[in-house]
Amino acid sequence: MRKLDHLLLRQETKKYYDSLAADYLRLRHPYGAARRREIILGLCKELRKGNALDGGAADGFVTAGLSYQGWSAIALDISTRLLKLARKHDVEVVAGDLGNIPFRNSSFRLVVCAEVFEHLADYSRATKELSRVVSSGGHVVISIPNPIWEPLFKIADSLRIKVPEKTKHTITRLQLRVTMERYGFESIKELGIIFWPFWRPEFMRKVSRLLEVRFPDACASIAMLFRKHRTMIWSRERINLA
Repeated sequence: MRKLDHLLLRQETKKYYDSLAADYLRLRHPYGAARRREIILGLCKELRKGNALDGGAADGFVTAGLSYQGWSAIALDISTRLLKLARKHDVEVVAGDLGNIPFRNSSFRLVVCAEVFEHLADYSRATKELSRVVSSGGHVVISIPNPIWEPLFKIADSLRIKVPEKTKHTITRLQLRVTMERYGFESIKELGIIFWPFWRPEFMRKVSRLLEVRFPDACASIAMLFRKHRTMIWSRERINLA
């Protein structure tokens, strides 16, 4: 993607999510958000603690969980209005996007991207940036929606029973795994998130958790833990990713 096109898309995306900020907490699915955070934090729990970046942090819900776990966590998002919500969790916030992460090489032991990659025009560009800012031996946790659920996601968007999504692309686990491997990461673990994405009836939550383990390929989302297994060579100057 040309640099100008990237900048225009960035501005459009920022404007869109800024416009959602006032209603974001009302539109966010309470059970879905909580279960996704629970799975992600579970993957991060036993990792060696250090600096962590929550990329595409929105209201900082996951960032706050990382901070509570003992990480020095920073919320990164393109929407300055959503970051105002994140500040309420008493975490550090930085405005920016994953295509041009405003931090030095090897700044983080962990980067989390929860339901973000499918909104990026060029997730390969973002992956390259992740490889730059994650230290050798560090980890990345990425969750992506399952493409087989896309028709239901679109219906939920139209009914406004979830946060309406902008610039959404289909990414399969294989595509993500291949791209991450290209930039020095290896897949460590994959978990299904939410077999039954609706919060009623209550007993279905328990059933859903059992089915997440048995049938991860049928879940609404997949969380993937990656480890950076080799050191990439970067120049001291800002890399031109255009």
